[in-house]
Amino acid sequence: MATTDIASEAQINFIRGLCRERETEKLSDRQVAWLEANLEGLGTAAGVRLTKGQASRVINTLKELPHTGVRRPTHDWPKIPAGRFAVVDPTDSVLKFYKVDRPTEGRWAGRIFLSVQASDELHAVRDRVRRDGILTEIEKDPKEAMLRYGREIGSCGHCGRTLTNEESRRYGIGPICRAKMDW
Repeated sequence: MATTDIASEAQINFIRGLCRERETEKLSDRQVAWLEANLEGLGTAAGVRLTKGQASRVINTLKELPHTGVRRPTHDWPKIPAGRFAVVDPTDSVLKFYKVDRPTEGRWAGRIFLSVQASDELHAVRDRVRRDGILTEIEKDPKEAMLRYGREIGSCGHCGRTLTNEESRRYGIGPICRAKMDW
């Protein structure tokens, strides 16, 4: 199988999500056995067994199934405050920069949103598995991840403003935000 024929990581992650939120018990025993055999180890170069065409057909089949009606439980990550963080991405072992938003009002109150920083732009991390892996890394030591962001980028790990005094740059957070965070 040529590498261009292998299912993309986006297709694989979409299939995983559909398997969690659709009534897969409505599939035949043969279809379930095929899915289990071909989804095992997906996401690793050696484990990929699906072609792009097969993945597309699986997606179409799963999309036709009814929703489970049960919302997947989401971790609310209580230790992670809103702010900016620098952690090693568990998928590729590279230091990356993230922003966590935690709205307190309106439609999205109580939810947590994660964006990855690329230059001066932020891009939402929508893949739940990847998002949860990154949030788990941040949750290990949110204070250090926030301060590391400030030291690496030169902007406050809490509010994102440029750090202009030497002590703030060394610490990774400005004096006003440090008082707010009680650090």
